[in-house]
Amino acid sequence: MSSVPPSSLHEVQNTDIRRTLPGVDLTDLQRAHVGCVLDLFQAKPTLDKLDMFAEDGIYEDAFATARGREEIGGQFYGLPKVTKESITRSHLVKSVSPEGKIEMDLHQLFVFKAGGKEVDMKTTVIICSDATTGKITRLQDRPMEDIPDNSFIHMLRKMNAVVTPHLVGIPKTEEQDAKKLEQDQKHS
Repeated sequence: MSSVPPSSLHEVQNTDIRRTLPGVDLTDLQRAHVGCVLDLFQAKPTLDKLDMFAEDGIYEDAFATARGREEIGGQFYGLPKVTKESITRSHLVKSVSPEGKIEMDLHQLFVFKAGGKEVDMKTTVIICSDATTGKITRLQDRPMEDIPDNSFIHMLRKMNAVVTPHLVGIPKTEEQDAKKLEQDQKHS
């Protein structure tokens, strides 16, 4: 049995979302979605956080185009496997559209386990928050440079999204989720 209390396992830890441009007002649901995304980028994935995504949700970054919770989970459950730390240096919610499209600048530091290499990334994150379903329908992590878009790169991004969940293993139960979180905390 895990020593991680179930309530702390599933709660979004980034709940105080105050860093917004003047005039940007987020709903409670949008704040929860921003907090969830910050948690995921800080290598704190859980099944409950993945449940904030629509079943057919999409995650896109320079390395993967993931469709569905399992593929999205593979990207974020993989983060604690390869990083010692993933620290949010800053975030700023710049805009929110009436349709629920949230644009946020994110400055993230990744410290990799292999060699301790640090990678400092500044990206624009787009979170599509659906008020009707209460789910994130799309999450895009856009580096300041454009992501190359050709058929070969598209194939590699899709292959990464499909293969990664099988390599890192996605928990199926809360108990497996707690064990995975505890293991990741021990190895970070």
